[in-house]
Amino acid sequence: MSSWARYIALARQSSIETPATSGFKYLHADSCDLHLEKEYVYDDECISYIEYSSAFEGLRIVKGGIELRLNPSMIGELLNSFFGGSTTTQIDPAPVYEHLYTPSSNVVPYTVIVAAGDVAERFIGCGVSRLEFTFEAGEPPMMRAEILGRDMDLTEPSTPSYPSVRDWLPIEVSLTLGGEQAFIKRLELTLENGLSDDEYVLGSNVLQRLSPKKYSVDIKLSARLLDTSRLEEFLAGSETSMTISLTGPEIDGSNEKRYQLMMQLPRVVYDSHVAEIDARELLVEELEMKALRSENEPSITVSLKNTEMGY
Repeated sequence: MSSWARYIALARQSSIETPATSGFKYLHADSCDLHLEKEYVYDDECISYIEYSSAFEGLRIVKGGIELRLNPSMIGELLNSFFGGSTTTQIDPAPVYEHLYTPSSNVVPYTVIVAAGDVAERFIGCGVSRLEFTFEAGEPPMMRAEILGRDMDLTEPSTPSYPSVRDWLPIEVSLTLGGEQAFIKRLELTLENGLSDDEYVLGSNVLQRLSPKKYSVDIKLSARLLDTSRLEEFLAGSETSMTISLTGPEIDGSNEKRYQLMMQLPRVVYDSHVAEIDARELLVEELEMKALRSENEPSITVSLKNTEMGY
């Protein structure tokens, strides 16, 4: 492998303790700070010496994240880990598949390889605990996946192979609030599954399972304050709905079907509304919102259309 080659690859594991050895998919990542944290226990309460004289290794855990531009063929595995699986439906004609993700009580473990030159770090038993989506006018749509994992070792680097489909563009993002198109400057969507970092047992110093707790879906939205509609909804304590849609290039051989990511939030409530006046700057309203589930619908449903047969 070329000495300058850098890549991130991930593959699904059969169990949290068994690293994947095949089926790796490669990501065009902007950055990655995955690392192993090791806790050491020192004899700080020993009365025999005035210096530390012994140490042993305590708990181990993988932490950090991967940041990448939203790409139809590169985000499915990360969504799969976070939501704990997907339901896949083939859409005629054959090359188009729709994958539906909703909150569940499961997290799918993955092996993640981070390589730079001749060094390839292998992170084992990794699960996505947090997804942060950022949409901003004129900027590429981004996602950061925060990860917790069981352990790390070294492996042999390989030659990466990437899908050819391009990333979604800023002009391919649309947003509706209450069923009507909304024009905004910036949107941040943060999903968390409450993944526990305390799944340790006696006789081991690594995580034994990936256990989600309570899901949360939080939104931060910046928009030009041109009317009082959103302020009135905030003051009245009204609920609304939100749909975020990214529609990309046509899928080859699909009869005009397109790569698409759609996030539907049927119940959204306003947490706060601020519109700061600063000299003659644009008057921008900053809103914080939270998505709720209803009796029959989850707080968020994510639909991904691409050419993958399943995750």
